[in-house]
Amino acid sequence: MTNESTTERIDYLPGQALQIIQSDDTFALSTDTMFLGHFTHVRAPQNQRVLDFCTGTGALPLLLSTKTAGQIEGIELQPKLADMATRSVALNGLSDQIHIRTGNITEAKNWYPINSIDVITCNPPYFKRYPHSTLNPNSQKALARHEVAMTLADVFDQAKVLLRDKGKLCLVHRPERLSEMQQLAQQYGFSLKRLGLIYPRAGAEANTILVEFMKHGKDNGLKILPPIIVYDENNHYTKQTQAIFYGENDA
Repeated sequence: MTNESTTERIDYLPGQALQIIQSDDTFALSTDTMFLGHFTHVRAPQNQRVLDFCTGTGALPLLLSTKTAGQIEGIELQPKLADMATRSVALNGLSDQIHIRTGNITEAKNWYPINSIDVITCNPPYFKRYPHSTLNPNSQKALARHEVAMTLADVFDQAKVLLRDKGKLCLVHRPERLSEMQQLAQQYGFSLKRLGLIYPRAGAEANTILVEFMKHGKDNGLKILPPIIVYDENNHYTKQTQAIFYGENDA
């Protein structure tokens, strides 16, 4: 189903009966979001509270709604994306569980009680903005790719205030930012608890990482998960990736 005037369409989330409104003018659902949804541990009870930074069109809150009956909040800077996310939530009959807020995650600690969130997730812009950086001419895509409106430090700064003690911060990012994340974790009182490496193909270098930090966690007990290989030699999803996208949701 496509709205020709806005280039919008309605797709199904892989492996789910859930639908999502997407547009060719913005970044569509990515495999990174699918992997983060699979990686993130949330508890089922209604008292669980989850907050998704940089929620885009709301794919991650929709995915996490299959894991928990708790309240899920999403924050998205771009009004167009936040509106699409809100309509996707309503389309799936989840408006009582999922709530989308339009705004910058740098203001999150002004909107929610301190120490009130159990899990924060984030698929942030991957690239720092330098004076020589070439930004996408599409401003919506530029905001999604580069740290124009927020930084990785902002994610940790907000999470420090909002997460409960022992709360989890789960991100998908690039391997080259891991050392920076470790420095920020130490600065803001987090410990790395789980690390997953995603490889595009067998024999290639990892190009994506999944990380789970714990607020005020002990600096021990790090789990490094089995590697994820996305594509096989025929450029098809491996059985492992197919199972993650279309099968069991538990990491």
